[in-house]
Amino acid sequence: MRLIIDGWSLHPPKSGIGVYTFELLSRLSQREAVDGLEVYMDGAICSFDNALKATEVVDEAPGPDDRASLARRAWRQAKRLPAVGPFLSRSRGSYLKRKLERNLSARPFVFHAPNFVAPIHRGSLVVTIHDLSFLRYPGMHTRDRLDWIIDGVERSVKDASRIIVPSEFTRRELLHFFDDLDEERVVVTALGAGDEYRSMPSWESKGTLEKYSLAHKRFCFFAGNAEPRKNLLRLLDAWGKLSPDLARAYPLVLAGPGGWLNHEIFEKAERLEEAGLVRTLGFVAADDLPTLMAGARLFIYPSLYEGFGLPVLEAMSSGVPVITSKRASLPEITGSSASLIDPTDVDEMVFEIQRVLEDDRLSDAMSEQGLQRAQRFCWDDCVDRTVEAYRQAWNS
Repeated sequence: MRLIIDGWSLHPPKSGIGVYTFELLSRLSQREAVDGLEVYMDGAICSFDNALKATEVVDEAPGPDDRASLARRAWRQAKRLPAVGPFLSRSRGSYLKRKLERNLSARPFVFHAPNFVAPIHRGSLVVTIHDLSFLRYPGMHTRDRLDWIIDGVERSVKDASRIIVPSEFTRRELLHFFDDLDEERVVVTALGAGDEYRSMPSWESKGTLEKYSLAHKRFCFFAGNAEPRKNLLRLLDAWGKLSPDLARAYPLVLAGPGGWLNHEIFEKAERLEEAGLVRTLGFVAADDLPTLMAGARLFIYPSLYEGFGLPVLEAMSSGVPVITSKRASLPEITGSSASLIDPTDVDEMVFEIQRVLEDDRLSDAMSEQGLQRAQRFCWDDCVDRTVEAYRQAWNS
């Protein structure tokens, strides 16, 4: 079975979908069922090895501007193989038609779009829909993003032989919004946490944490895009309402690239940073994230809506206590191992943060329960179920 994977989400900065795409590629290359694996990127098909080389170069770049420049250069230099179109390629959030020669049309393949929207493709198609926030909470997205994703997802769902979702919650959401969709076409493939997300002693985390002027277990952590559904405004309000001594002893560290509709978030974070209660790191190198996670005293993720919530699983795998929302997919992922709160209730958020920070016995119990819960999820299981979806698409 020959596969072509859309590599768009490998562009920097790599989000959770980029992690998902990378984990799929690295594991699919080792599966006997896959006798050909290629990556569709920037209007061309490149080999799996060249895709990884380009990604590694980009990940090592020191800053956002350098990463963007390296990404363009690396993908241009990647070995181009004969095209297999016609495809519809994305550029700056819009679609540009590109007529590609069908040199390899005699050899069929399954095309997998792991980032919501598939290029136009005549043949076996699999698409991954990570969440339906753009339909459930359209006001939390920009107009340009809505125009791109709503039209693209509607077409992709219609054309795909199989639709992959990361949780039972997202499966229900998809069937709710697409009520004529055949349930047999929807496949749930829960995500995993990489082996790099694990508990670490203070001596192991010291070097990386000192680079950010942080100390082991002396800060609280949030990782994710700064966008409305992550609920950062209420989280910042909660930190401002903690006792000053506690908030300064355990400052809230925010890590993650850009996002959208976030001007007010950054303004509020800056004021709290001046008071010594918050630290904003922006983009963090992929190699540093696991150490930051493992070095945290508490991971807090009060998101209003998640299709899965990969950072929560990564925190549990790192033995870090988790406070997160009792909404969407998050209870499904955490079970009883995390403290679940109403994300709209700032006072409840403050109470739980203070309770976990001040009770070492509770914190230790949550760490152990999270580690046990995280063992239920792994990338190899995700890939096994994904390969089965490919087989179903191939035979449909």
